[in-house]
Amino acid sequence: MPATLQPVPEWRMRARGTVTAYSRRSYVVGYVVAAVAAASIFVMASDYTTRYTHTTRILRSTHTRLSTSGGQTRNRGHNAGVLHVLFPRHDHRKHLKHCRNSKLAPRSLSSTNENPGLASGRRGTTPGGTLGVNSGCGESIRIKSVGCTVRATQEAAELPSIDRSVKVEYQGNGGFSVVVSPASESCSSQAFLGSFMANNEDWIRDLLHSKGAVLFRGFDVPTSKAFNDVLPMQLGSDMKKGFVFDVIYKTIIASVFTLFKSLGNIDPKRRMDMAAGGRIQVLAPPSDCIQGPHQESLTLATRLSQRYIAFHCEIQPESHGETAIFDCASAYESLDQDLKNLLDTHSWRFRDVKGEFTSDLIPCVVNHEGNRKKPCIQVYAFGEMGSTAAKVARKVLRRDNLEPDPYLYGVTSFVLRNKATGEDREMSAGERERLMEALYRNAELCSWKKNDILILDNISVAHGRMDGRGARKINFCGICDYLFNINDYPRDK
Repeated sequence: MPATLQPVPEWRMRARGTVTAYSRRSYVVGYVVAAVAAASIFVMASDYTTRYTHTTRILRSTHTRLSTSGGQTRNRGHNAGVLHVLFPRHDHRKHLKHCRNSKLAPRSLSSTNENPGLASGRRGTTPGGTLGVNSGCGESIRIKSVGCTVRATQEAAELPSIDRSVKVEYQGNGGFSVVVSPASESCSSQAFLGSFMANNEDWIRDLLHSKGAVLFRGFDVPTSKAFNDVLPMQLGSDMKKGFVFDVIYKTIIASVFTLFKSLGNIDPKRRMDMAAGGRIQVLAPPSDCIQGPHQESLTLATRLSQRYIAFHCEIQPESHGETAIFDCASAYESLDQDLKNLLDTHSWRFRDVKGEFTSDLIPCVVNHEGNRKKPCIQVYAFGEMGSTAAKVARKVLRRDNLEPDPYLYGVTSFVLRNKATGEDREMSAGERERLMEALYRNAELCSWKKNDILILDNISVAHGRMDGRGARKINFCGICDYLFNINDYPRDK
């Protein structure tokens, strides 16, 4: 006898419809994921092929020029370099050491040259209008307010691809910045600078790792769009990850900027210039409020991938309006031993505008990736630390008008977290002041000129806006390492 058919319950019919709908959506999602994966593989393959060809050409040409100085060893370096380009994160620090010790590394020469550039904040007697200031510590801190003496012009033959086209000049008397300028009028165009940066990214990166700050001065880069066009998205032939990563970065930067602005965390006069390429920010004009020393996006371990940062002067300030840059390695060396021990063994633990702790612990001191024996202070002087920075800056610079930035940039206060025990402690006012004095004692003031481009290493150099007057327009953007994480550089003594 045939079985009697039972009616299907209504709940099961609804379930079947839901499963069918989910199945259809799954097919659509699957097709989208497959298309994105195929596009990414194509981009990566094209990118690796391009990098292999470009780097092989550069290394072979350099090998030919310098074959008289140890061909066998240089061949081994060439092969290692090509392998590293194909596998960017493989033995990264050994590759940097190889580049640093190779012909691409800048050298100091004995010749001298005068060039107005970055104002040195080092101790000691320096020619050219220094401003001697009593630090309150029994010694004089000298900060040049205008111009500087730059020494040790690099021979053009040391440059890896463009000979006798630019001058490379180093700060005298222990300064840490470098000035790159055109050797002639024919080498000052935007097209030339873009080509120079594209062809010499590894050299620029090694120069940043060894010195910390590079100022390109005298080139024709009149607008934010021109700034975007000459500046690479990622610095170094082994760091290229394709345009998909660039698009993601621009989206994240715009989103974070919009969020911070909606929360009132940043100056409302600071804005994104989307017409310039999607990554350029126009900084707020100067006032009596200054920013304390900080690395960009330091409260995040990834720093939004901003391994290096760059500034561009579109409109020169009428008065002051400098950007202070701080040599965090020299500042660490000048600390007393008690403060060194405190920073070595602790991490920053920041509180946001709601008073809640942020998720990332940031080491107070890290070892630099280009030199493991180069400890660098990591600092974010906003909120309560910003007030200390303004107090020290008033004393050091003798500018009584200086006030701390009222905008918090996501941070109100902090505690120090002991790396070994996990215990938190406050940083005393005296400890904060000694830290700020060490940083300002090892600072330089960048006195802006129209078309200047300043690139900084976002580990070894901190920066901060100074006071000023007039319609200053400074553009800003990050230069990316999409795999960057500050916890990859622990403080190993």
